[in-house]
Amino acid sequence: IFSFLTLSKLRIGHSYLNQNTLQFNFLKNKTIKEDPILHCVEENVKLLELFGIDTKDVPIPKLSIYIDEKMKLEGEEYIKDKNRVKVGLHPGSSRFKNHKYRRWKKENFVKLIRHFKDFDFYVFGSKEEEDEVYYITSNTTNSVPIVDIDILNVIKIVSNMDLFVSNDSGLMHLANALNVPTIGIFGPTNPVWVRPWNEPYKVVRLNLDCSPCFVYSPKPLECKIKDKYKCLNELDESLVIDAVKELLQDVS
Repeated sequence: IFSFLTLSKLRIGHSYLNQNTLQFNFLKNKTIKEDPILHCVEENVKLLELFGIDTKDVPIPKLSIYIDEKMKLEGEEYIKDKNRVKVGLHPGSSRFKNHKYRRWKKENFVKLIRHFKDFDFYVFGSKEEEDEVYYITSNTTNSVPIVDIDILNVIKIVSNMDLFVSNDSGLMHLANALNVPTIGIFGPTNPVWVRPWNEPYKVVRLNLDCSPCFVYSPKPLECKIKDKYKCLNELDESLVIDAVKELLQDVS
């Protein structure tokens, strides 16, 4: 809408497979059709073709957040014991458009922490996620709450993690861009589109026939089966525990 109102002569973007009209894509005058088997990074790079730039067979670089040694050392101030395995957790997600239903059960995060008694866990969240953060840290002895600090300090702390376990969220991608091995827990959203981009990572999900069901359209997330949000509610902690073991072994 903004580019249309500014009378821009070239208004580029994607033509979406779902809810295309509701997203006002008819206001664009040059589009590329969304490809359901591509990651969002690949989809966005494809837009370069509208400028005559050939992107086929061109390797796409890793996501990267710059952090120097001084910043990393500042993040160490939050670390309890440098000699123990440090795992970051993000049990929250945005609440926008019912995205709170992208959250794995907080009780399962507790079970995950209790399983790895020799690890230290750092539980991240904003003000709107502090119920989950404090529930988890109140029911475990080897976890530390990191709530409502500015994003620069979050980056400093996350850069010191040996592993990051998260719902499908912005912090999952932030940790991944800091080259921290990342585990993404997925339910109704599509890991093909929004999985962590950088290696190493693992995706944990149930692979139900009805999942993924959310297409990132203007419509809010809504589960249409009888067992509401079964894709996350029945995702056992053992699957994440196994993923943690495998990923730590892969990077050791």
